[in-house]
Amino acid sequence: MAPADSFQCKKCGVKNRSDRLFCTGCGAYLGSHEEQVDRFQPPAATLSHAATSAPLANRGRGQSHLLGVALLLFFLGACALVFFFVQDQIQAVRSTATTGLVATTSTAPTTTGNDASPSSTAGSTTTTTHARLIPSRTEASSTLEASEDYSYAVGNLSDGDLKTVWSEGAEGEGKDQWLLFTFNQPVTLERIEVANGYQRDQQRFYGNARVRTMRIDYSSGQSQEIQLFDDMGYQQVVPALESGQTVTSVKMTILSVYSGDEWEDLGLSEVRFVGSR
Repeated sequence: MAPADSFQCKKCGVKNRSDRLFCTGCGAYLGSHEEQVDRFQPPAATLSHAATSAPLANRGRGQSHLLGVALLLFFLGACALVFFFVQDQIQAVRSTATTGLVATTSTAPTTTGNDASPSSTAGSTTTTTHARLIPSRTEASSTLEASEDYSYAVGNLSDGDLKTVWSEGAEGEGKDQWLLFTFNQPVTLERIEVANGYQRDQQRFYGNARVRTMRIDYSSGQSQEIQLFDDMGYQQVVPALESGQTVTSVKMTILSVYSGDEWEDLGLSEVRFVGSR
């Protein structure tokens, strides 16, 4: 076996020791000792590239890692912004009162007579006292005939009891039926509180039709269309009136409904007016 530091003759292919100048096979000149040493030593440029390539590769991996972390943080931040934006939009829809939307839904306790009624807004625990205004007269386009156990008269709309209801008595689900509330003197309305549907219990609430949209006409000439949520409890409507403007009557006309699961009769449990005389 040839020594580890041997090299091959270019002419005959015989292995020779590195200290030989002539081939033992064919006698050919093998070169000087310096030339032989140069054959086994890698070029300086190659050694330099090998020595410097590893740090560059490590630096590239480090930069890739930082870029990945930055992209992850950007993605998480974008998700958070989208989440809060969607939450704000949902809150705005349920809390903004315009000419066509109900301001809030609340479960304000019931009162009777001219007692004060608490007002609550979404996300707020502040209670403000306002005077409740009782209409001197309430009329309806139709009323469902009373049963042996229950009455569906318009007087139920202002008795302060969510377990009683006014129910229309026309054919169909109540579209185009109306209510007319008249006051015995001019009043200034701050808000109207509506308890949609028959709220004696959930079966009756979803079993009967409920108001989806209705038009409110004021004796002062203004009108507005509003949409009620399909929820139990009170919903607050901000009147489309100028500040300090007075009215003597309010008419509500049903434009569209949420259909009942069992019956076509449409009902409203309460309509309350809050303001001053």
